Amino acid sequence: MKKILKVVVLVVLALVVILALIIVFVPIDRYTILQRIRVAREFNKPLSPNYTATQYEFKSDGTVESWPASSLVDIKLNGSDQPIKVTVPASYTLSWTIDKSLLDGTYDCAVTGWDETGGPVSIPVTTASGEWKITGAAFTRDRVPAYGLTDIYSITCSNSGPDRVIEDDNVEVWFNEPTGQ
Repeated sequence: MKKILKVVVLVVLALVVILALIIVFVPIDRYTILQRIRVAREFNKPLSPNYTATQYEFKSDGTVESWPASSLVDIKLNGSDQPIKVTVPASYTLSWTIDKSLLDGTYDCAVTGWDETGGPVSIPVTTASGEWKITGAAFTRDRVPAYGLTDIYSITCSNSGPDRVIEDDNVEVWFNEPTGQ
């Protein structure tokens, strides 16, 4: 009788262990219970951006500096994250993508920069991707006081909750000063 009881206890214990492993590791609605536990632990912490991308900027000595950028938003200049140098009249294309999680209505997103004449532009963004072609951009003296010979374009998404989160990325156009101005 003792042997039978011992075997039954071991079988029940094995079934409990198997059931626990199934609950923890088998996906339910594409999430495992283990992932749900991790999400629950993070629920009360403020959100922070996922800094796996990189931003670049020309320094005054001509070198390029880099630092982490949000991977939830991305803006590119002629298909690259690197800054570019142009001679006027310059033409280039900005393109951007936004993680769909930022388009749920709690974030305000915009692309900001400068048009062909050097005037400031802010474009509200409500879709996951977009493009802006700038054709014939010219160096003007109006650009000098604010940014020198550079135009910086950025995409920014921010919410207005108590734990404000800002996701942003920038690209830069460096104008070679035309002769005779």
